[in-house]
Amino acid sequence: MVIMKEIIKKYYPLIIIILILALSHLNTVINNDGLMIFYGDSYEQTLHLYWGGWERFHQLDFSLWDWGLGYGANFFSQVAYFATTPFFYLTLLFEKAVLPYLFIYLNALKIFLLYIFTYRWLHKVYEDKFISTVGAIILSFSGWTIFYYHYNQFLDSFLFFPLILSTIEDYLKNKKWILYTVSLAYLGIISYYFVYMIIPFIVLYSIFRYFVINRQFVIKHLLITALKFLGYSILALGLASIILFPSINIVLQTPRLSSIADQSIFQTISTLDVFRYVSTLFTPVVERFDPTYFISHSYDPGIGWGGGVSVYSFMLFPVSIILLVKSEDKHHRNLILSFYAFLLFLASFRIFYRILQGSYDVRWYYMFTILNVYSIGFTLSEHFKRPKPKLLILISNFIVVLSIMTLYTISFNKGVYSDLNVLKAIIVLTIVLSTLYCGFLFFRVNKFLFLVLITIEAVISFTLPLYFDYPIESSSLISYFENTLDDEPIKYLQSVDHGFYRIISVGDAYTSQNEPIAQYYKGTSFYSSLYNFEQEDFLNRFKSNWSMPITFGRFNTNFLTSVKYYISNGDGKSIPFGFTHFKTINNSEIYVNMYYVPLGFSSTNVLNDNVFKKLTYIDQDRLLLDYIITDKSQNSDYQFRNKLTKIAEWVYNDYYYYDNFGDIKNKIIYVENFNIPVFSVNLNNNYEYVKTENFWQYNYFSIYFNDDSNIDTLEIQANNIYNSPSSFNIYMDENLDYYDEWYSSIEEKFFTNIEVTKDNIKATIELKERSWIATSIPYDKGWNVKINDKKIPFSKVNLGFIGFELEAGTYSVEFYYLPPLFKEGLVCSSISLALFLILVIKSKMNHQIKT
Repeated sequence: MVIMKEIIKKYYPLIIIILILALSHLNTVINNDGLMIFYGDSYEQTLHLYWGGWERFHQLDFSLWDWGLGYGANFFSQVAYFATTPFFYLTLLFEKAVLPYLFIYLNALKIFLLYIFTYRWLHKVYEDKFISTVGAIILSFSGWTIFYYHYNQFLDSFLFFPLILSTIEDYLKNKKWILYTVSLAYLGIISYYFVYMIIPFIVLYSIFRYFVINRQFVIKHLLITALKFLGYSILALGLASIILFPSINIVLQTPRLSSIADQSIFQTISTLDVFRYVSTLFTPVVERFDPTYFISHSYDPGIGWGGGVSVYSFMLFPVSIILLVKSEDKHHRNLILSFYAFLLFLASFRIFYRILQGSYDVRWYYMFTILNVYSIGFTLSEHFKRPKPKLLILISNFIVVLSIMTLYTISFNKGVYSDLNVLKAIIVLTIVLSTLYCGFLFFRVNKFLFLVLITIEAVISFTLPLYFDYPIESSSLISYFENTLDDEPIKYLQSVDHGFYRIISVGDAYTSQNEPIAQYYKGTSFYSSLYNFEQEDFLNRFKSNWSMPITFGRFNTNFLTSVKYYISNGDGKSIPFGFTHFKTINNSEIYVNMYYVPLGFSSTNVLNDNVFKKLTYIDQDRLLLDYIITDKSQNSDYQFRNKLTKIAEWVYNDYYYYDNFGDIKNKIIYVENFNIPVFSVNLNNNYEYVKTENFWQYNYFSIYFNDDSNIDTLEIQANNIYNSPSSFNIYMDENLDYYDEWYSSIEEKFFTNIEVTKDNIKATIELKERSWIATSIPYDKGWNVKINDKKIPFSKVNLGFIGFELEAGTYSVEFYYLPPLFKEGLVCSSISLALFLILVIKSKMNHQIKT
């Protein structure tokens, strides 16, 4: 028994975190097969990106261009992430089908490491096991951590924040700099975004801690310490520059950063935003997209995507921040309050949100959470050395309860709450927790009971969102990813066809636009905030923000972008125009495109891009059959190959009934839907329902009716999910013979002898006269083009693809990809590594001399 007590006394920090993780994950493990994946980004982005990474590594493909992201994009930062994070390597030990089941354990491991690193940091500051344990629990299960739990890459990176803070303590107290440099460099390697996010906090925290540790201001000592620290920080970023340089190049192209210049310097956040984030201090996270039930995200979305974030730091924080006022260490207290004051100043102006994280979001509020944990540690440290006045403890609880009730009164009177009954239950919970904390401080109860309460709140903090916003049920989730795991059709095509082609695949389950990434094939869809921004003008016809659906029914663009195969997985959709049956594999039907354009073609017909951009997207796509679009052309004259028959224009109702008075055969119906992406079309025969086709397409979609069609009436139903004032037009393309004429006219102008090796493509093209060549390779400055082994400049054609002009002749053409700034990053990292090794050796030699 004595030995057991000694073990618990010595190892209780480890025992507690293991206990919390077990209690908080047990229900999911038992009742949901351990599947901790949520609807939205957790499934559609995170899981599919992991699957894609798994495929890359098992195929030993480390190319830096990803053909699965839309039409292709610079994937450097993602490749670097998968290549450097140890958590991903653990997944390689298992089959692809097991990956969804690993997430819960990988994230538990990340929370465990976050706890360990936070413990290390706080122990460096306060040198107290109990305070370090309490603080580590709070940060590991804080509102910020729980809110971003389902983003695997966030946890991968955030766990290094407290580790870096602990190394700052090493430097300021003991002049140890190696671990700081290495940890900051490693963070920069696995996530350029999070190293960008932590740098401002490193500056603020190091200044803050310098003045806490060095109470007498000596300018010379400050300058020397700061300059050395700055040098080590730059050295760390230099070590990571092989990753940072190419990644920064990607980010600099994003619209998010370009919008910083458009932000008014003096524009402040709204009163509702202040109310939202102050209220998160008094409530644990309930839903992923609604951080506080005091004000509903649906009432006012406020700053930040998906409800922003929570700065909840347990109910111990509101109590401790009030007790902080009565601190005997006024120097330390004033520095903490000054730190808060500066963060609140930053939080008041919108421009700083853009600067601190590159977008108008609140992820940088992690600074408040970390400072909250620090101030809790400070208050507890003082209290256990010399107890706070009991009257002050009672007053602090009274203020906390009063604050909660004030927030409730405002929420109730304004009617902005999410769910009143849930809100009332949360209020009772938080008041009880606050009272218990104050009671424990008031009576100075055994620290064991204090840890029990912290443990209970940690379990509540983790499990509460799972109750209201539960993971996808295992039975449903398994059916969702069955199509993704059934990669036999893709593998078959890749084994028999080694050319350059794209595939569109539509399933009957909840599939992601990132299927091409997950199965690792050239597709036409994506869901990612980092895509090929050089193609923005072309992609805008398909997408909204960073979400691009599969290009089903976009016939002309599919022909011209080398879409060769269509895979149907029992979805019931009509077969796209131009496709004929090729092969059946398992439950999948494979169709091949009769109008497939391999890699690209040549043409003497060009059109000025500014003239082209003024047309509607449906008219643009009609012209793409006959013209190469370029800013090098001055031609403004054009002629359509086909003529569309108007069925209806500017339909403002959500419903339209069309009667063809006979079967619709060998025709295409176009619905130009502008701002309404979601449509359903009932297909009827003899006025009796046959089937429904559902569409999620922006700007327009189409349905092809072949010669065997017996459909005579259509019921077109719009689902205006955005409640936007919009309408739609309906057209018919009645004579489709021109497609055969078009294809015959360009067939001899195709690339031939195409060889594809990852991001290297070789081909031959023969020109009978001076012509422009348009490829289906997305434009990116990292691509290089060689003609007969001589590198040439190239242009952006068709609003987003590589093109160039050549004289008559026969040419061998080579395309190969190297991310912009990769060479510069490699040189910088090499120099930094050499300098780092020299400094390490010198430091070791100096240490040996001293000892």
